[in-house]
Amino acid sequence: MKNYLKISIFSVLVMLISTVFISCENESIDESDQEVNLLEKSENLLLDTISKEAVSTKLVALYSTRNGTYISSENGGNVTCNRQEIGPWETITMITWEDGTISFKGNNGLFLSDENGATNIKFDRAEAGLWEKFQTVGGTGEGVGIIRAGEEDGVNFSYLNGSDTDVNFNIDNGGVYRDFTIINLGEDIVSEKLVALYSTRNGTYISSENGGNVTCNRQEVGPWETITMVTWGDGTISFKGNNGLFLSDGHGDLNIQFEKEVAGTFEKFIYNGSTITSVWDGESTLNGSDTDVVFNTDGVYWDFDIIELPIPDPNVVSEKSVAIKSIRRDTYLSSENGENVTLSNRTEVGTWETFTMVTWKDGTISFKGNNGLYLSDGHGNSNIKFDAEEAGTFEKFTYANASIISVWGDFGDAVLGDVWDEVNRVYNTTFTQSVVANSELTIIEL
Repeated sequence: MKNYLKISIFSVLVMLISTVFISCENESIDESDQEVNLLEKSENLLLDTISKEAVSTKLVALYSTRNGTYISSENGGNVTCNRQEIGPWETITMITWEDGTISFKGNNGLFLSDENGATNIKFDRAEAGLWEKFQTVGGTGEGVGIIRAGEEDGVNFSYLNGSDTDVNFNIDNGGVYRDFTIINLGEDIVSEKLVALYSTRNGTYISSENGGNVTCNRQEVGPWETITMVTWGDGTISFKGNNGLFLSDGHGDLNIQFEKEVAGTFEKFIYNGSTITSVWDGESTLNGSDTDVVFNTDGVYWDFDIIELPIPDPNVVSEKSVAIKSIRRDTYLSSENGENVTLSNRTEVGTWETFTMVTWKDGTISFKGNNGLYLSDGHGNSNIKFDAEEAGTFEKFTYANASIISVWGDFGDAVLGDVWDEVNRVYNTTFTQSVVANSELTIIEL
């Protein structure tokens, strides 16, 4: 028995030593491969901005064979099908997913939703869920039918129907307006990002000027400075302004504009990390002085950072920097960098006392702290925090009669204020229905 134990222990030791040796040897051999893989992963993260599940992305138009007209996104309004020509609002990004379903994005960068069969469909969703994924089936004549993903080809499923007055998804067994031709408008798109073009020489941003002569004198990023960067399959990039049109290099002329509906050679560029060069001649770079913006070989104002911007939430009406002040104590609410919120001891506004107030379409408001997280009402618990990544019911409030009020269910009359803790002899800042101190608050826009 003792000899058996000795042999077993010896065998285990040999296996452990062998495993460590092999592991170290593999790490040494694979070191260069790991560096290559890290570079590839980094490139993929930059390019794949639509979804990891996306197989391909194309610019298309949806043509009604019955009407002889095109679907229009109406820039996010109620979709129509009455356009005779293809413009920015009729140019649609079709995304094919790994499961074979497809989705459609409008010129506003938002997805088409079937609204679960409701009328007046829109391109108004930031992400593609069940209502934003579709599949094609055989048409009644020319073209194909576009139905909600997951519905079987049979008599009771919802088609995209495009009459000249109403466009919706409904059950139309007769198939009067359900036949569409999906027209490919160009090469595959690898990715689309919202970006800003920042001149490192000037410290200012490029502005599309809503289709006018491009400028480079803006200190902040607004709608005209928010640009869609399209990356093509050949590695080139193009830029679309808020008007849905592409930036053209102007062929060396002054006063370039976002003015082209389709990206050709003059609307494609290469970015090397600092300069944006025209594909047309391979030499002219984007130069952005505060007076003239042009593509030329001057090289004085040619250094640009391409700054990626977050995709806007269609449910957000506005975002403002604010501070929340106690009228009675003359102190400010502090996020405490994500720890327990306080309201009773800050007399000045610093980073932790500066919040982003988000106003939603339903009229409610939310607050984001310096850590990028939302304030939650704590569901009746003390010691509330800025600790929610998304704004749900517990993170939405109303402001009335100098009070910030939770909208959560039965807890809907709880106000933000201080509650005295008799045991620890301190005030706890929370949302409560009890009698509170410092509940009279003013929201100060910064």
